[in-house]
Amino acid sequence: RARQGIYPSLAGAWGQDTTTPTVIKPGGSVLWRCRSYSVGQGIEGAVTYHFAGEIPHDKVRFTWKSRVFGPNKYDAVTSRNECKIAVEGGDGVHAFVAIIVAPKAPVLE
Repeated sequence: RARQGIYPSLAGAWGQDTTTPTVIKPGGSVLWRCRSYSVGQGIEGAVTYHFAGEIPHDKVRFTWKSRVFGPNKYDAVTSRNECKIAVEGGDGVHAFVAIIVAPKAPVLE
């Protein structure tokens, strides 16, 4: 379970009836939307979640930058060694991005 520990930052506006959730349950998925304040302006944001029941610095952070000109950029990092992160999608004007946090496969010896 991941719990949001730091309020999200956003240069833009949250979509109608949406914002980052405070909790993401194991195996769960969440959706949030954001948009620019005006035509010709991009969006930039970040949100950090802490893993529940773990030490406070065990976290995952998502960042995004949707530009008016140039490629969109998305990233996710975690301090938890047992997790892997995949960032998929993100192309186009109305980009949809999936950020997947999952346990790493065990290493077979």
